[in-house]
Amino acid sequence: PINLGPAINTSSHDEEPYISPDGLSLYFCSLRPGGYGDFDLWVTSRLTTEDDWGPPVNLGPTVNSSSADFTPELSVDGLTLYFVSDRPGGYGSYDLWATTRATQQDDWGTPVNLGPAVNQAGMDGCMTISDNGLELYFWSDRPGGSGSSDIWVAKRATVKEAWGAPVNLGPTVNSSATELCSDLSPDGLCLVFVSTRSGGY
Repeated sequence: PINLGPAINTSSHDEEPYISPDGLSLYFCSLRPGGYGDFDLWVTSRLTTEDDWGPPVNLGPTVNSSSADFTPELSVDGLTLYFVSDRPGGYGSYDLWATTRATQQDDWGTPVNLGPAVNQAGMDGCMTISDNGLELYFWSDRPGGSGSSDIWVAKRATVKEAWGAPVNLGPTVNSSATELCSDLSPDGLCLVFVSTRSGGY
Protein backbone atom coordinates (compact mmCIF):
# COMPACT_ATOMS: atom_id res chain seq x y z
CA PRO A 1 0.00 0.00 0.00
CA ILE A 2 1.10 3.55 -0.79
CA ASN A 3 0.04 6.45 1.42
CA LEU A 4 -1.94 9.09 -0.51
CA GLY A 5 0.15 11.76 1.17
CA PRO A 6 -0.47 15.07 2.95
CA ALA A 7 -2.70 16.47 0.20
CA ILE A 8 -5.33 13.89 1.23
CA ASN A 9 -4.40 12.64 4.69
CA THR A 10 -4.19 14.70 7.89
CA SER A 11 -3.40 14.17 11.56
CA SER A 12 -7.15 13.57 12.02
CA HIS A 13 -9.05 10.43 11.08
CA ASP A 14 -9.42 10.14 7.27
CA GLU A 15 -11.45 7.05 6.46
CA GLU A 16 -13.75 5.00 4.24
CA PRO A 17 -12.67 6.11 0.75
CA TYR A 18 -14.89 5.55 -2.27
CA ILE A 19 -13.65 6.23 -5.80
CA SER A 20 -16.12 7.17 -8.52
CA PRO A 21 -16.57 4.75 -11.46
CA ASP A 22 -14.65 7.11 -13.77
CA GLY A 23 -11.74 7.26 -11.31
CA LEU A 24 -11.79 11.06 -11.15
CA SER A 25 -13.44 11.70 -7.76
CA LEU A 26 -12.49 10.26 -4.37
CA TYR A 27 -15.08 10.61 -1.61
CA PHE A 28 -14.18 9.94 2.02
CA CYS A 29 -15.06 10.94 5.58
CA SER A 30 -12.82 12.91 7.90
CA LEU A 31 -12.62 14.53 11.32
CA ARG A 32 -10.25 17.22 9.99
CA PRO A 33 -10.83 20.91 10.81
CA GLY A 34 -13.25 22.77 8.57
CA GLY A 35 -16.17 20.39 9.05
CA TYR A 36 -19.60 20.87 10.56
CA GLY A 37 -19.50 18.57 13.57
CA ASP A 38 -18.48 14.95 13.78
CA PHE A 39 -17.28 13.03 10.71
CA ASP A 40 -17.99 14.94 7.49
CA LEU A 41 -18.01 13.86 3.85
CA TRP A 42 -15.28 15.29 1.63
CA VAL A 43 -14.28 14.86 -2.03
CA THR A 44 -11.03 15.30 -3.94
CA SER A 45 -10.86 15.33 -7.74
CA ARG A 46 -8.39 15.00 -10.60
CA LEU A 47 -8.60 15.70 -14.34
CA THR A 48 -7.34 12.28 -15.46
CA THR A 49 -6.48 9.02 -13.73
CA GLU A 50 -2.81 9.83 -14.32
CA ASP A 51 -2.99 13.15 -12.41
CA ASP A 52 -2.48 13.76 -8.69
CA TRP A 53 -5.51 14.32 -6.47
CA GLY A 54 -6.45 17.95 -5.80
CA PRO A 55 -7.20 19.55 -2.41
CA PRO A 56 -10.18 17.89 -0.64
CA VAL A 57 -13.41 19.90 -0.52
CA ASN A 58 -16.09 19.56 2.16
CA LEU A 59 -19.50 18.65 0.68
CA GLY A 60 -21.01 21.50 2.70
CA PRO A 61 -23.84 22.03 5.19
CA THR A 62 -26.56 20.81 2.83
CA VAL A 63 -25.07 17.30 2.94
CA ASN A 64 -23.08 17.28 6.18
CA SER A 65 -24.57 17.81 9.64
CA SER A 66 -23.38 18.29 13.21
CA SER A 67 -23.74 14.50 13.58
CA ALA A 68 -21.51 11.82 12.07
CA ASP A 69 -21.76 11.51 8.28
CA PHE A 70 -19.63 8.79 6.76
CA THR A 71 -19.24 5.78 4.41
CA PRO A 72 -19.94 7.45 1.04
CA GLU A 73 -21.05 5.33 -1.95
CA LEU A 74 -21.78 6.83 -5.36
CA SER A 75 -24.22 5.48 -7.95
CA VAL A 76 -22.66 4.54 -11.29
CA ASP A 77 -24.17 7.61 -13.00
CA GLY A 78 -22.71 9.89 -10.31
CA LEU A 79 -26.10 11.41 -9.46
CA THR A 80 -26.88 9.72 -6.13
CA LEU A 81 -24.58 9.68 -3.11
CA TYR A 82 -25.46 7.20 -0.39
CA PHE A 83 -24.00 7.52 3.11
CA VAL A 84 -24.50 6.61 6.77
CA SER A 85 -25.46 9.10 9.48
CA ASP A 86 -26.73 9.27 13.04
CA ARG A 87 -28.34 12.68 12.42
CA PRO A 88 -31.85 13.41 13.74
CA GLY A 89 -34.75 12.12 11.66
CA GLY A 90 -33.58 8.53 11.41
CA TYR A 91 -35.02 5.26 12.67
CA GLY A 92 -32.02 3.92 14.59
CA SER A 93 -28.57 4.77 15.89
CA TYR A 94 -27.13 4.75 12.35
CA ASP A 95 -29.25 4.95 9.19
CA LEU A 96 -28.72 4.89 5.44
CA TRP A 97 -29.31 8.22 3.66
CA ALA A 98 -29.03 9.49 0.08
CA THR A 99 -28.53 12.84 -1.60
CA THR A 100 -29.08 13.48 -5.32
CA ARG A 101 -28.16 16.00 -8.01
CA ALA A 102 -29.54 16.60 -11.51
CA THR A 103 -26.13 16.54 -13.25
CA GLN A 104 -22.57 15.95 -12.13
CA GLN A 105 -21.99 19.70 -12.36
CA ASP A 106 -24.82 20.52 -9.91
CA ASP A 107 -24.65 20.75 -6.13
CA TRP A 108 -25.91 17.90 -3.97
CA GLY A 109 -29.47 18.26 -2.64
CA THR A 110 -30.88 17.79 0.85
CA PRO A 111 -30.28 14.20 2.03
CA VAL A 112 -33.26 11.85 2.36
CA ASN A 113 -33.51 8.93 4.76
CA LEU A 114 -34.03 5.61 2.93
CA GLY A 115 -36.99 4.98 5.21
CA PRO A 116 -38.27 2.29 7.59
CA ALA A 117 -38.35 -0.40 4.90
CA VAL A 118 -34.53 -0.28 4.87
CA ASN A 119 -33.54 1.28 8.21
CA GLN A 120 -34.44 -0.10 11.65
CA ALA A 121 -34.02 0.67 15.32
CA GLY A 122 -30.42 -0.55 15.55
CA MET A 123 -27.41 0.09 13.32
CA ASP A 124 -27.39 -0.03 9.51
CA GLY A 125 -24.25 0.93 7.63
CA CYS A 126 -21.55 0.54 4.98
CA MET A 127 -23.72 0.12 1.91
CA THR A 128 -22.70 -0.78 -1.64
CA ILE A 129 -25.04 -0.47 -4.61
CA SER A 130 -25.03 -2.56 -7.79
CA ASP A 131 -24.13 -0.83 -11.06
CA ASN A 132 -27.73 -1.18 -12.29
CA GLY A 133 -28.99 0.53 -9.11
CA LEU A 134 -31.33 -2.33 -8.21
CA GLU A 135 -29.50 -4.02 -5.31
CA LEU A 136 -28.33 -2.32 -2.10
CA TYR A 137 -26.03 -4.36 0.15
CA PHE A 138 -25.30 -3.20 3.71
CA TRP A 139 -24.53 -4.50 7.18
CA SER A 140 -27.05 -4.46 10.00
CA ASP A 141 -27.43 -5.69 13.55
CA ARG A 142 -31.19 -6.19 13.10
CA PRO A 143 -32.92 -9.35 14.36
CA GLY A 144 -32.82 -12.37 12.06
CA GLY A 145 -29.08 -12.43 11.49
CA SER A 146 -26.44 -15.04 12.25
CA GLY A 147 -24.03 -12.93 14.30
CA SER A 148 -23.50 -9.54 15.88
CA SER A 149 -23.94 -7.95 12.45
CA ASP A 150 -24.72 -9.51 9.07
CA ILE A 151 -24.79 -8.44 5.44
CA TRP A 152 -28.26 -7.85 4.00
CA VAL A 153 -29.59 -6.83 0.58
CA ALA A 154 -32.57 -4.66 -0.37
CA LYS A 155 -33.85 -4.82 -3.96
CA ARG A 156 -36.14 -2.86 -6.25
CA ALA A 157 -37.52 -3.52 -9.73
CA THR A 158 -36.53 -0.14 -11.20
CA VAL A 159 -34.51 2.86 -10.02
CA LYS A 160 -37.76 4.85 -9.78
CA GLU A 161 -39.28 2.47 -7.21
CA ALA A 162 -38.80 2.27 -3.45
CA TRP A 163 -36.47 -0.28 -1.90
CA GLY A 164 -38.06 -3.54 -0.77
CA ALA A 165 -37.61 -5.16 2.62
CA PRO A 166 -33.97 -6.23 3.20
CA VAL A 167 -33.13 -9.95 3.04
CA ASN A 168 -30.30 -11.60 4.95
CA LEU A 169 -27.65 -13.12 2.65
CA GLY A 170 -27.78 -16.30 4.72
CA PRO A 171 -25.21 -18.69 6.21
CA THR A 172 -23.14 -19.04 3.03
CA VAL A 173 -22.01 -15.43 3.48
CA ASN A 174 -22.81 -14.59 7.09
CA SER A 175 -21.48 -16.35 10.18
CA SER A 176 -21.84 -16.22 13.96
CA ALA A 177 -19.03 -13.62 13.91
CA THR A 178 -19.28 -10.04 12.60
CA GLU A 179 -19.71 -9.31 8.87
CA LEU A 180 -19.75 -5.73 7.61
CA CYS A 181 -18.47 -3.22 5.03
CA SER A 182 -19.14 -5.06 1.77
CA ASP A 183 -18.25 -3.94 -1.76
CA LEU A 184 -19.71 -5.33 -4.99
CA SER A 185 -17.75 -5.72 -8.22
CA PRO A 186 -19.08 -3.86 -11.30
CA ASP A 187 -20.35 -7.09 -12.88
CA GLY A 188 -22.19 -8.01 -9.67
CA LEU A 189 -20.45 -11.38 -9.38
CA CYS A 190 -18.00 -10.73 -6.52
CA LEU A 191 -18.87 -9.45 -3.04
CA VAL A 192 -15.91 -8.45 -0.86
CA PHE A 193 -16.53 -7.85 2.84
CA VAL A 194 -14.98 -7.62 6.29
CA SER A 195 -15.42 -10.41 8.84
CA THR A 196 -14.08 -11.36 12.26
CA ARG A 197 -14.62 -15.08 11.52
CA SER A 198 -11.81 -17.57 12.02
CA GLY A 199 -9.33 -18.09 9.17
CA GLY A 200 -8.14 -14.49 8.92
CA TYR A 201 -4.99 -12.69 10.00
